[in-house]
Amino acid sequence: GYIFLFVLKDKEPPTVNILYPEEGYTLRSSKPIEVEASDNKGIKSLKYFIDDQLYHEKFILTEQDISNAKDKWWNPCELSPGTHLLYVEASDFRKNSTTSTSIRFLIDPNLKSDCAGDCNGKAVLDDCGVCSDGNSGHTYNSDIDCTGECFGGAVIDKCNTCSGGKT
Repeated sequence: GYIFLFVLKDKEPPTVNILYPEEGYTLRSSKPIEVEASDNKGIKSLKYFIDDQLYHEKFILTEQDISNAKDKWWNPCELSPGTHLLYVEASDFRKNSTTSTSIRFLIDPNLKSDCAGDCNGKAVLDDCGVCSDGNSGHTYNSDIDCTGECFGGAVIDKCNTCSGGKT
């Protein structure tokens, strides 16, 4: 007897669509880019292009990896204010690829990184010039001693009196 083994090549390219941002949308926060991608044999990678330059490449290990909502790579604060072009290329394991429709989006001129580097974050410089609050890990004005001096040595003693430092 003979055994015939037919191997059919995967000729079907993946599909990919950008869900967010939408065409003409103005970004005023760092909400993540959302895409929808699928393939009959699985997605291998997603390449994100902004202004015709590769911005990020994501390799897919599981179906959950297609959803990139928790990725930290996207930082719209790195882009200059104004209009930008975004498209995504999805590739499967047989090197078939598809490019999404290109969308234009705008970066609001007020969208900036805070002093801790977070896009549209809440950290600010306190009265001592230290990046505080937000995700900075520092409490606002916590470096001011009881005399009001930044980085001073005065403390409240056991008698509840400001002492030491320049008191």
